Amino acid sequence: MQQYDIISLIQGELWDRLTKMILVKRFAEIHPVKGKATTLVGMRRVGKTYTLLNKIKNLEKQFPRESILYLNLEDDRLGLTKYEDLTKIIDLFYRNTPANYKRPSYIFLDEVQVIAGWEKVARRLVETDRCELWLTGSSAKMLSKDVATQFRGRSMVYEVWPYDYFEYLEASHIAWTDPSVSFANRDLAREQLEHYLMSGGFPETVNASSETRMRILQDYRNAVVLRDVVERYQIKNLVAMEQLVSSLVINSGRLFSVNKFTNDLKSRGVPVGKDTIIEYLSYFEDAFFAFSVPIYQVSQRVQSTSPKKVFCVDSGMSSAYSLRPKADLGRLFENLVFVDLKRQGYRTFYYITKDGAEVDFVVVGHSGQPFIVQVCFDDSAPQTSQREQTALDKAMQELQCGGILVTPRIYTQSREWIPKL
Repeated sequence: MQQYDIISLIQGELWDRLTKMILVKRFAEIHPVKGKATTLVGMRRVGKTYTLLNKIKNLEKQFPRESILYLNLEDDRLGLTKYEDLTKIIDLFYRNTPANYKRPSYIFLDEVQVIAGWEKVARRLVETDRCELWLTGSSAKMLSKDVATQFRGRSMVYEVWPYDYFEYLEASHIAWTDPSVSFANRDLAREQLEHYLMSGGFPETVNASSETRMRILQDYRNAVVLRDVVERYQIKNLVAMEQLVSSLVINSGRLFSVNKFTNDLKSRGVPVGKDTIIEYLSYFEDAFFAFSVPIYQVSQRVQSTSPKKVFCVDSGMSSAYSLRPKADLGRLFENLVFVDLKRQGYRTFYYITKDGAEVDFVVVGHSGQPFIVQVCFDDSAPQTSQREQTALDKAMQELQCGGILVTPRIYTQSREWIPKL
């Protein structure tokens, strides 16, 4: 089959797919800027492609299909191995529809990180006045480095995350319930939140059965480990890598000590160094799979030597590997709040008060002013709520800043609890 025929086949599949898809409008708005590429980054299967398809569906209402090109660079039918191959396909797109030279054209390149040298092609397209370029990738570090060195201010980068609670409700065709109206509404909203915590917000898993969802999430985990970490960074110590990813998923929301983890592996006959584990952790963060949160301390030494809290990209991923997900709802809720804070681009820390009480999050925005977010899932128990509120009050006093106690009722009422920093 000729390359032109392959592209025609792929484009035909795209239009057929769009007619069947029900797309959920994402809360985070993305506004293309003339003369810049719009770059979406995030973990695999998190909804980057859905965002592209949503944009394409809207464009189709205003512009001819022939002015739109969508390529998933992981599609083996394209036979792409280097950036020159990509250049040929894009040149073919223009040659076969010469009108695109004079009218606006729209090019969408999905998973660009798989093609070495992709930034050369992207830079040339951005410099074409009438081309609007959209890119997606599953590597924060690779894309941010290439954007900084090759694009020279020619790209706007947006992070894409799993569905938040309200997007999840829309995708599940569930009407939002205002928990402030009545006790019945409060209990129903809490039940919906619990289901969301255990199922997570990956678009493909939202309406799947429990068994199917488990398999999908396991596949996602394996894809990140194998393709985004092991293959990309040529990892040799596969035993240590597997032990680490299992620990990160199971212990999401808990303190993680690199020294303790390394010593534990050594005691079981797995030779690995502390620096290697630190490096592996950075790979998972680069792939948007797991994140480490340091302690909020002025002293860099204390910050670097203290254990970090670890969180997963999605509460459903953690729930899928938990032996007792119902008993872990408090940790899953904390994980959910962490991801919501990451959506805002805030720097995130945890804090220990002078009397030893743990505060879940200290967040810092562009202003540099800290703000405290304390999470309490079991707000029906007065003793628990009081303990969390006391720790929050103490931390606000010590850090001389504002804060909020986030409970299921506050969380499910609106997104307004998220601080604007």
